[in-house]
Amino acid sequence: MKVDSPRSVIHRRWVFASSSLVLAAALAAAGASVAPAAVNPMSSWPVVARTVSMDPLALSCASMKFCMAIGWSGKGYAASPEYSSIWNESTASKAARIPGAFLTADDDVGGLGTLSCPTSTYCMAAGVGDDTYDWSAGKWRAVPIGYPQPVKPPPPATSEEVAPRWVAVTCFSATSCLAIGSVRWDVFHGEKESLDVATTFDRWNGRTWSRLQTFQKLDVLAMSCATHTQCMAIGTQSTLWNGRRWTIVPVAKEPGLNLPPATYTSVSCTRSFTCVAVGTNDASYDVSTAVEWFGGKWHIFSVPKSTILPVGIACVIATDCFETGYVDSLSTPSYVSTYTDASLGWTSHKVAGEAYAPSQDIVAQSASSAVVIDKPLHGVGTYWIAEKQ
Repeated sequence: MKVDSPRSVIHRRWVFASSSLVLAAALAAAGASVAPAAVNPMSSWPVVARTVSMDPLALSCASMKFCMAIGWSGKGYAASPEYSSIWNESTASKAARIPGAFLTADDDVGGLGTLSCPTSTYCMAAGVGDDTYDWSAGKWRAVPIGYPQPVKPPPPATSEEVAPRWVAVTCFSATSCLAIGSVRWDVFHGEKESLDVATTFDRWNGRTWSRLQTFQKLDVLAMSCATHTQCMAIGTQSTLWNGRRWTIVPVAKEPGLNLPPATYTSVSCTRSFTCVAVGTNDASYDVSTAVEWFGGKWHIFSVPKSTILPVGIACVIATDCFETGYVDSLSTPSYVSTYTDASLGWTSHKVAGEAYAPSQDIVAQSASSAVVIDKPLHGVGTYWIAEKQ
């Protein structure tokens, strides 16, 4: 099957950490000859710290010396308190309560689920509810944002609403952030089911949130920015931010396949505004898919056929990305696998401890430095897993 290729995908390196795949894609100038990238040894992906009493939900790093994770108590879903923990490259702090923040959903998708820390002194978190939470001078406070705009016209009475939530936040400084909110309804048509959705975009100026735009029928779940005037949001569709407004742009589809749109759950953009998004095909959630943004449009990005399902991706430059994911079982022991090319195939190594993937997130700081958060297979806690060379 023919697919759109990046301008020259000469070599790709895939590394799989903590029941997760960590993708390192090497792209070169067209026609250039490049040597295969060296595979990182297993010893470079250890569990470097643990935060007890907190299951992780999201991660953001201002640098390798300052990373913050947010999470919840992991004990029941009825108004479960939420917490934060800071990793300073050597140790992780005790879980600190985020006053007023609770996970109240009947599964692990409620509460705060997205976090952005542009500096080591400021972070913004968002999720279910009409408040965001910012962290400054070592303290959390609730910041009203309101709920995302509703679906219009209202869905039929037989429909079920998924809790309105702010699905993504990105901050450039303490006085400049963007947030994306989603209102989703499961609409039932006899034995059939469809999705009705509205997506809202807000902006933070350091004092208040203001509403930018709302799109009906637009479904996006993740956002990444190269600069404050170049951002990409994607889900089953995608939108482009130019510093003034969001514009819908089409997502590439694999040619020759009669499949519904894929759902992309994570995206990462480099400073050159090349972006890679990963997700699964809606028709078969055990098939991973990826697209790459360059030259003003999305292109199909080939991924190896495997049982690895993506969760998050982080790219530093167009030649090096890291991706977390999981196999079809969410309770597999932690391990690292490397994939260099078709001749070498996969090699797997068990990581110290046990972990599983539903709450994973990843941040990359350089082509050889990345941080992953995960949780233990048994009990409550946050594993900090880092590569640094």
